[in-house]
Amino acid sequence: MEKTKQDLNAEIQEKALQLQMLDEQLKQFEQHAQLIDEKINELQILIVSLDELKKSKEGSSILTPFGNSVFIKAKLENKSDVWLDIGKNVVVKKSVSEAQEFLSKKLKEFINARNNVSQKAKIIIDQISKLDTEVRMMASN
Repeated sequence: MEKTKQDLNAEIQEKALQLQMLDEQLKQFEQHAQLIDEKINELQILIVSLDELKKSKEGSSILTPFGNSVFIKAKLENKSDVWLDIGKNVVVKKSVSEAQEFLSKKLKEFINARNNVSQKAKIIIDQISKLDTEVRMMASN
């Protein structure tokens, strides 16, 4: 039994709605991926900065963040320990190596999360491509 023009139009509209929903999901994944990428970049910079701290001399002057885009000049008194925010407003004293290890674990978690988001986005892209092809074929009939 052949579909009527009305049935075909209804099916095209339904698939177009599905495309719209998938597109919104893809945008959300892209936003999430961007946030994860920012955190990955931040962690990588922190790990490198801790390496630089190890090379610094105690008593030397450094610029330290005082807030968003504001730095103050400070004197480095102890290059062996740092204060690390481990979450939920808990700050603990750690050696530089321990801090790097902690941050490296966090970095791996974010890289895994980024890969997960990328895989989910690829699935959505494949679904969008398939639906788009279906809609184009239906519309050409």
